[in-house]
Amino acid sequence: MVGRDRLGTGPGGVGLDREVGVFVLAGGRSRRLGVDKRFLQIDGYPLLRSIFDRWQDWRPVLLGGPVPTRVWPGPQWLDAGSGLGPARALDAALRRWGRDAWFLSADVPWIPPDLLACVVRRCEGPACPWDAHVFRVGRWFIPVGWVHPTALRPHPPASFQTWWKAVRCEALDPKDFPSAHAPWWHDLDTPADLRFWRQYWLRRGHLLTE
Repeated sequence: MVGRDRLGTGPGGVGLDREVGVFVLAGGRSRRLGVDKRFLQIDGYPLLRSIFDRWQDWRPVLLGGPVPTRVWPGPQWLDAGSGLGPARALDAALRRWGRDAWFLSADVPWIPPDLLACVVRRCEGPACPWDAHVFRVGRWFIPVGWVHPTALRPHPPASFQTWWKAVRCEALDPKDFPSAHAPWWHDLDTPADLRFWRQYWLRRGHLLTE
């Protein structure tokens, strides 16, 4: 079991001095995509590993698995991920961690750590009325955001789109954050999404493979 002292803040360069656990949701079965997105690769390098590399100074935890250490060399919380649905996985991790948490999904693997600092600076305050601050693209909430322990509910729904209605959730617009590059918010959930990302990386000289 990973102790709380193993998690927490990242480097001072990001601009935070508070403890925020970082969790990556990757417990889904990728039914709509048709392939297990956890094992997709760019130029032979696992996407999950690229998420870990980008966030490694924050000691991120994978919710779901198990996956090989070459794919995710950090901690994996199997009891807070696989088969629960994103909302219940987030709830289970938040109960175990017990403090503020930043979460992102394998569906949107290119989110940078700088965005966390921007969100915290914008949303924190002595009388914050919100349980969560979550990004929304169009009508849909994207599983990327900052959550407080006050978001815990006795019977959390499995659906993320239902979960946000059960908590006091502030909708964040990616357009309000200069570091949020627009294509990052195109998720990886369907065969059409996979075609989009294959073309995106191919135009940049890289190969996205299963």
